[in-house]
Amino acid sequence: MKFGLIPANPFDLVKAPRAKRVKAGRALSPADAKALITASQDLRLGAAVTLLFCPGWRVAHLRKRRDEQQLEREAIGVDSREMVYDGERLAMVFTAAHGGLANQQAVTKEISRAAKIAGLDPDGLASNSGRRTVATALCADGGLDLAYVARHVGHSDPSTTAGYVRSLGHRPSDTAARAAQLLDPTI
Repeated sequence: MKFGLIPANPFDLVKAPRAKRVKAGRALSPADAKALITASQDLRLGAAVTLLFCPGWRVAHLRKRRDEQQLEREAIGVDSREMVYDGERLAMVFTAAHGGLANQQAVTKEISRAAKIAGLDPDGLASNSGRRTVATALCADGGLDLAYVARHVGHSDPSTTAGYVRSLGHRPSDTAARAAQLLDPTI
């Protein structure tokens, strides 16, 4: 078209496929999250899976991953690759087998592998499932205030965290019972 070799753009005749509807995401119960974390331990990116579901475990798992990564680099003959971001050199933590940066899809595949190993349905689990699980567990099962949970998961606004919470558990009925206990003169 640009050079006048064809009279019309052939792509104008192609109907674009419909976009696949993406589910809102899934959160696991605390017991299922523990099973997933345990199942991911021997996977190549198991530390990434652990960090998504259990942010407090960072140090030990990052050290283990660093040591494994060094062995991988030596085996494939790759020097320690670094990225430059905002003028600063950063050592990559989660790399692909060839030494480059591991992408989000690779981590999502590890989550699916770990789910299958743990006997869980992997449908709807992705990298944000960790944050959804943490937010839901802390609000629904832990009874923690949404503002504190927001800070823990790295959200500056609790309304963002509220969108991650998939279940309030017994909190609504517990709140109603507590309100009645405190305010209802007949109780």
